Amino acid sequence: MTACTNNGGKARRVVTAALVGVLSVGAVPAIALATGTGDVSLQSVQPAYTIEAEDGQGLAVEYTAGKTVELTAGTAQYLEPVALFDSEGNELDLDEYVITYLDEDGNPIKTASGNPVTDVAGWFANANSTNHRTDAGTDYTLVITKGGNDILKVKFTYVTPSVEGVYAYENGDVEDTTFVYDGTDLDIRFADGDADPIAYTLQGFYTADGTWSRTVKNAGSYTAVITVNGERVSVPVEVSALDLTTASVVMGDTAAAGSVNTPAGFFSKLRIGGFAGTKTGSFEVASVSGPSGSSFNGGRGEYTVTIEGTDPEVKAGNITGSATVSYYVLTHDVRSSSVMYYGANVVADGGSTNVSLADGESFDASKVKVEYAGKTYKGDDLELTFTDRDGKKVDASALSKPGTYKVDVRLVPFQNGDGEWVGACLSFDVNAKGTQVVANAGLTYTFDGKVVADNAGNPGVTTSYTGSDLMERVGIEVKDEDGKVYERGTDYTVTIKKGNKTVDSIVNVGEYKITVTPVTFESKGGSSSDWVLTVKVNPMTAYDAKVVADVTANGTDYLAYTGEVLEPSFTFTDADGNAIDVPADAFVVTYLDADGDRVDPKDEGVYKVTFRAAKGIENYAFDKGCDAEFTITKKGVFLDVPANEWYSQAVYDAAKLGYMNGDGGKLTFSPMRELTRAEAACVLFNMAGGDKVYNDVTIPGYNPNADVYETGFSDVEGNEFFAKAVAWAKATGIVNGYADGTFGVSRKVTSEEFACMLANFEKAKGGDVTVDADAVLAEYSDKDAVSDWAKDSVAWAVSEGVMGNGPALAPAGSILRMRVATMVVNYQPEPVSDMVIDPGINSGVDQN
Repeated sequence: MTACTNNGGKARRVVTAALVGVLSVGAVPAIALATGTGDVSLQSVQPAYTIEAEDGQGLAVEYTAGKTVELTAGTAQYLEPVALFDSEGNELDLDEYVITYLDEDGNPIKTASGNPVTDVAGWFANANSTNHRTDAGTDYTLVITKGGNDILKVKFTYVTPSVEGVYAYENGDVEDTTFVYDGTDLDIRFADGDADPIAYTLQGFYTADGTWSRTVKNAGSYTAVITVNGERVSVPVEVSALDLTTASVVMGDTAAAGSVNTPAGFFSKLRIGGFAGTKTGSFEVASVSGPSGSSFNGGRGEYTVTIEGTDPEVKAGNITGSATVSYYVLTHDVRSSSVMYYGANVVADGGSTNVSLADGESFDASKVKVEYAGKTYKGDDLELTFTDRDGKKVDASALSKPGTYKVDVRLVPFQNGDGEWVGACLSFDVNAKGTQVVANAGLTYTFDGKVVADNAGNPGVTTSYTGSDLMERVGIEVKDEDGKVYERGTDYTVTIKKGNKTVDSIVNVGEYKITVTPVTFESKGGSSSDWVLTVKVNPMTAYDAKVVADVTANGTDYLAYTGEVLEPSFTFTDADGNAIDVPADAFVVTYLDADGDRVDPKDEGVYKVTFRAAKGIENYAFDKGCDAEFTITKKGVFLDVPANEWYSQAVYDAAKLGYMNGDGGKLTFSPMRELTRAEAACVLFNMAGGDKVYNDVTIPGYNPNADVYETGFSDVEGNEFFAKAVAWAKATGIVNGYADGTFGVSRKVTSEEFACMLANFEKAKGGDVTVDADAVLAEYSDKDAVSDWAKDSVAWAVSEGVMGNGPALAPAGSILRMRVATMVVNYQPEPVSDMVIDPGINSGVDQN
């Protein structure tokens, strides 16, 4: 299979001694390591040496000179040197050096039994399960030694990825970011920028004046300090004062007069927003009026009480304002014998009801009613108080927004026939939902049309880097049990995260999580993990390589000797032999001569090539068996075409462009052999794109039943190698036959005949070949030897620089293959990729 061609790769000859890069935590990308100024313990004791290294998993590692290398915690990664360079950038043989790894105490790493480690990769792969670790913060040092002297020391440590956009929330609700003083230590938790709860360790809080505390209670500004994946993160937290003027303050009616006949008893029954502390220490009664004056112990009837914060709470800024409530001390509290309704549905005292805003519903206070003793109470018979989740008093219109609200329902006290006070206080929650509740909504992920994850527990996706957005190959379908399909962007959103960072595509190597979040519906049943697809992108791995040769003969790839160091291009294939496109800057090549020594590809001989990922490259990898081999020869592209002849480059180019081939095994070109008409047809056909452009059915005369070309020429068998080209040449009128019905396949072509063929080729493309023939040919000594029928075509070829570079034209002489090569390359130095000549168009010009 044909492989894609890159532009040559990086010939590793010079390495800069100070390479500055930024660590990418995770699948750590590619690098050179160098000594520099910084940690003295990491400096070379010899003139500055540098290394290129990998992470033990085939991926190159990035490093800032003089700094500690960072690898991913909890993995089998370690710092593995793959190349060593001296201060002048010359590569040294690593096999001549001793490589040692030291632990945090500076001792060589050892096995569990105390023996020296011989399998370094295996030792790190088994970390965290034996006697050693690769946890965050664990350090090791790579030491390269020769002759007992330390040449280079490089420290490496293990870290974990960071998170972005961390914020604080309260009470397990990631949307509740408002903190209000409630008299207790607040329940503060943390989520990332995508509103996903994160795993963290809380260190504590700083107040605005720098005081350190493990908890937060009072109103004020704080900075929370948490540790996420080993990284210290600061998060602002603002706690507001409890404002009694806006708080929902509710006091229920009661028949137990003795329980509220003191301020302490009153506060025990009073509900103040979301306040959860001890009320008697935080609030005080500013005034009270009852049936018998300004006393709580005034008998049965209505009481009005105003409260405010205690002096310490007010001075601390925790409580502001005041609130006034009214309540009754009843004769009969009929709460337990009353039935509450919302519409036609019974709502238990302390229960809840749902309102689906998504379905066009809205909360209607007029639907609330209470039945007691066979009578229904509603409207003005009831007093309704509404409280939001932050403990603030709101009106009924607030329930048009999604959220959970408490509704306190007071049966307005009344006196019965005996003059006794009767009443009841009940409550229920309203869940105003902006989404539809769907039973068993199902999600299916597909990749390339195949189901890869769904509610049935199918696995995720593992694929390889392609350079394109893999998200375009992911399909998402959400539908309910009735078959209703929900729309992306309207009914649900899709987010993609790489680690803890939100991204908009899946391209580079790494692990991604795609999450579907319902917007207009909620699913009953299942778990949130059902809505997540994991996509793991591995590097594009090359398993085999091949040089882009000047010529290939008998399985050997040849490059022409030039006297300079060559920079070949290479093609690559994957494990299945499919061509993959690996850019030249993605890899570093090493050239080995027949003795296995590192050399530059310059002199004649056989070279083996090995590959590895370049610095900073994580998307490409190279199998250890990925190599190539080629031969440099002074004999040029063809063994019979010397590199220094005037026509050599034209022959090389004609062969590389695919216009002309070599003889037999393609080792020779026969540059001095005369061109036949059959060969001329093949050359012109190849110039028009050949088999890459013209399939069989596009050529007039093709017989698919016999798989032959019926040209009508008696000397052309339909299955000859040149039959397709002759059929094409006849159909286009570029080369015609003779009156005797032959094509003249073996007849030699003269220079002027080939000029006519090229002119016909140009006209078939729609070009203009009109020139002043006499003026153009005037300077040539043998101009009169040009046949009249060929004069205009020869003049055109001369005017275009196709021929005529010498003092004479030699128009009647047979044209040699090397001269044909020069003419076709001069005429068309770049190959065509599309059909430039329609086989159905005949130029009508006969050059015979």
